[in-house]
Amino acid sequence: MTPTPRHIGVIGSGVAGLTAAYVASRTAHVTLFEADDRLGGHADTHVVDAPEGELRIDTGFIVHNRRTYPTLLRLFAELGIATQPSEMSLSVSDRQSGVEYAGALGARGLFPTRRAVASPAHWRMIAEIPRFHRMARAVLTAGTSPHGGPVAATAYDVATDQTLVEPPRG
Repeated sequence: MTPTPRHIGVIGSGVAGLTAAYVASRTAHVTLFEADDRLGGHADTHVVDAPEGELRIDTGFIVHNRRTYPTLLRLFAELGIATQPSEMSLSVSDRQSGVEYAGALGARGLFPTRRAVASPAHWRMIAEIPRFHRMARAVLTAGTSPHGGPVAATAYDVATDQTLVEPPRG
């Protein structure tokens, strides 16, 4: 008599859900449940028309390395997915507040417009960067957040919020 395969439901089609469904499908019938109308979780590619043609812009990404993501890299290898080295940086452009920042561009990225150079609020934001780095190093060294919780704590406590300066308003 042939055994009836197990039936497993996986909720969410982000990288964790898709990986779980893929691995479980080897020994079970898997149903994937996703609330969105597309797969991919936070990773999403938007098609944008530009003067130079159609651009595909990824709004989610995975930063990985061999030491901390060996299972993910094994999955990529099994599926024939190529990876490539990249630089990790942060860029922001907010039309509402006028804030622009491109970390990988050095001084040109810190002050991308003439208005930013003349803005006291922008200078205050720039002045907070070393403080942020000091706080982050202290958290990593202590293994606890500035308010005593573990570094990996997920609960947000507004009373101990470590927000630095308010973003420039223009």
